[in-house]
Amino acid sequence: MASDVVVVGGGVIGAACAYALSSRGASVTLVERSELAAGASGRNHGLLFVPTEPELVEMAARTLPLVREVAEATPLRVPFDEEPLGFLVVAGDQDEVSDARAEAEGARDNGVQVEQVPGDGLREIEPALAPDLVEAWLLRDGRRLDPAALTVALATASRDRGAEVRTHLSVRALLGSDQRVVGVMTDEGPLHAGTVVLAAGPWTASLLRPLGIHLPVAGVRGWLVHLGPGPGSPRVLVERGGWHTLSGGGSFRAEAPPVPVLRAAEVARGHPGPDVGTLLQPTQDGSVLLGGSLQAALAAEPEEPSI
Repeated sequence: MASDVVVVGGGVIGAACAYALSSRGASVTLVERSELAAGASGRNHGLLFVPTEPELVEMAARTLPLVREVAEATPLRVPFDEEPLGFLVVAGDQDEVSDARAEAEGARDNGVQVEQVPGDGLREIEPALAPDLVEAWLLRDGRRLDPAALTVALATASRDRGAEVRTHLSVRALLGSDQRVVGVMTDEGPLHAGTVVLAAGPWTASLLRPLGIHLPVAGVRGWLVHLGPGPGSPRVLVERGGWHTLSGGGSFRAEAPPVPVLRAAEVARGHPGPDVGTLLQPTQDGSVLLGGSLQAALAAEPEEPSI
């Protein structure tokens, strides 16, 4: 029997789509090649911020009520902050001052309370920060959220609403033509649907390419370092100015560089180095999550980070 919708991908986007559609009465089949939250949705900082893009602010404002709704409806614990933890953007030189100021102004323009902090006042907020930092901006923003728990909760809540959730099942191709897609081909045969939602992350482009649709989505490999609690652990989120690139136009935003698509000739000349992340996140159990480093990748196999 055909579903109204097949959702390809069991990350947070696919699970959220399945939840929204099944909540509105659609018959939904969610297909995941591995396990729920197996990729980036299960391994990231899990932070909610007010966007710097004005057109996304209203959508983001609906996120916390949705998280609360899902958390209350599932037996799985989905920890999240009801109030912002605080987000400190620090600068060690004039280039970083400009980047940090741009981010702070972007947040202020969209309703975030922002306080400028001189270098000699930083240690009152975070005593363990380096003494050579010249300036910072403290944003009343940043809520922590367990991304894997949210993803699983969304998928299981979808199942409670009648959706079929199928894991460890690979989608190999879209069925149909460039005029109309009528389902997907899996390792167990076809799944027919009136609509197909692709939320397969870096695998999305390969599913669209046979239809003549070229989507500029490439894979990256990321690293986070989890440190145990200790003296000097941060009390708020801390980021170095310039790491969190702002996108879009306007006088205060930097243009985000595109994610590189690796080609064989480029790999032969030398694997590109990582973009080293500098975000410090105190977790709810007292440990510290550090990083957010990214590197363009051709395959999913892990390798030693060169950072």
